[in-house]
Amino acid sequence: MGEITVLPATKKFFQTADTLERSRGVRVAAYCRVSTDEQDQENSYQNQVAYYKQYIADQRDWIFAGIYADDGISGMSTKGRDGFKQMIADAKAGMFDYIITKSISRFTRNTVDGLTIVNELLHQDPPVGVYFQKENLDTMQKGVEFLLTIMTGIAQSESDSTGENITWTIRRKFAAGDPLVNPNRIYGYRKGEDGSWEIDPKQGEAIRFIYEKYREGWASRDIAKDLMDRGVPAPGGKIWYPSTVIQLMKNEKYKGDVQMQKTITVDRKNKICKKNEGEAKSYYIKDHHVPLVSRELWEECNQITKDREAAKLENFKKNRAKPPFKLLNLLHNKDYYKSRNERSVQNFEDERGEGHYYFRREFIRRHSNEEKWYEFALEQSFMEMLYACKEDYETYGDGSDIAMDFNEKYDEAKLNKAPQKELEKMMEEYQNFLKALSELPTITKTGRPLMVNGVNAQGTLMRTVEGYIIPGAYSMVKHGRINVTDDKIQKTPDILTFDRAFAERYFTNMDLIGDEAEYTTRFGVKLKSIRNQRTLNAFMGYRKFDEQGNASLVMEEYQVVLDKPMFREK
Repeated sequence: MGEITVLPATKKFFQTADTLERSRGVRVAAYCRVSTDEQDQENSYQNQVAYYKQYIADQRDWIFAGIYADDGISGMSTKGRDGFKQMIADAKAGMFDYIITKSISRFTRNTVDGLTIVNELLHQDPPVGVYFQKENLDTMQKGVEFLLTIMTGIAQSESDSTGENITWTIRRKFAAGDPLVNPNRIYGYRKGEDGSWEIDPKQGEAIRFIYEKYREGWASRDIAKDLMDRGVPAPGGKIWYPSTVIQLMKNEKYKGDVQMQKTITVDRKNKICKKNEGEAKSYYIKDHHVPLVSRELWEECNQITKDREAAKLENFKKNRAKPPFKLLNLLHNKDYYKSRNERSVQNFEDERGEGHYYFRREFIRRHSNEEKWYEFALEQSFMEMLYACKEDYETYGDGSDIAMDFNEKYDEAKLNKAPQKELEKMMEEYQNFLKALSELPTITKTGRPLMVNGVNAQGTLMRTVEGYIIPGAYSMVKHGRINVTDDKIQKTPDILTFDRAFAERYFTNMDLIGDEAEYTTRFGVKLKSIRNQRTLNAFMGYRKFDEQGNASLVMEEYQVVLDKPMFREK
């Protein structure tokens, strides 16, 4: 038989029956934690650290692997427990074999978190055990998981109960007039030798300055800038912001009062708080401490704040950028969408110099068949429809198309036994529509009659009423071979101003099929517009008026939608 060589073990291997007490040469780390409400010096953070250093050193067969500690941290979750997180990371890296800690509640008070971490450590290779002294539990022992689940649950329950007890105690103190507020944490105050509230001279001067200047009409941003420029320390040593000034302005403590229970805890585990909006009682103590400003000054400044905020809100409501109404708003069909593109303007230059001159063309498109409609053409056709309806009603009255269509709809509603209020609303909408129709302008800026294509004007010198090209006419007009007299200009249709308010007020729906658009009114009658698929070039030769009221013919595509093209520097 050949020579036998003994190969030494290079890894420690623990059977589940092993315990910390029977282990030899085991590397042991300790974990200490003191919660935020811990007051017992015997269990204090420093004492725990010192105890475990000595305790591990006294065990002959243990190897000291370090102390991990968290001071003033709750055990309800691992959030914010940097020492705990580092310990678990080192354990997974194989830097020690055992963790020793005082109790389950020191390690964790959350059942799920605790069991998850213990199992991860126990099933890694090599495993890491945890020994809880108070409960005499060693996670390397068989059958310990069930007992650990129960005890961790008890620890969590105790933590919840303790939290509830603390909340009850605090509220009892509030009710008894004890605000539990540290003056040192309130800008402008400090705690006196007897525990009473004292005014901090420098900070107090800044508070008085804020209130006095605010009453004089200074804006919060101007006050903040002045304090920054003078190097006055801000709360917490931070920057003076306008919001900081407003917060200090609203703090009741500066008039000598204290309000308690301003916030409530909605998630104890994750320490999530919210403003108390009536969910819990609030307590208010008047004249609790020496005020920094008079009650009258405080009230006056806060009223100014309320007035300014109300004015700001009203101004916002009045001037907020509400998107202008578009005919697309009446297309309740996701098959339609809005798009646009840019088109360059060639051979044009004005006082803006060399650069890119362009204008935008806006469309309504359809997904299913790639049809498109110029938004400008839709708006012009809509207005032409209204003017045609106006002329028809003013000419034929009850014999007009809209009157007969309405009477038919109204009789149908009565036959179907529509409620009286519905019939009255229908009639009211119809009457309002006719009134608005009668108020559509019929005179241009120059006092000339408004010319509407298809109503009292039939196309232009260059285009038919439907927008089709008259061969050669554009070139002849542009180069002066057709004399554009004033008489001819007066017969030219005008570019109409789209009445957004009219469309939004009296119409609820639009169906767009090819060249036709059908609009549903609020009183049930449907009106049709035509010539919706005209291009911008179809409006060549239309009449436009500048700001001075001078008339000119549209000779370039951009002139249809703009007086002059947009400009972008090269």
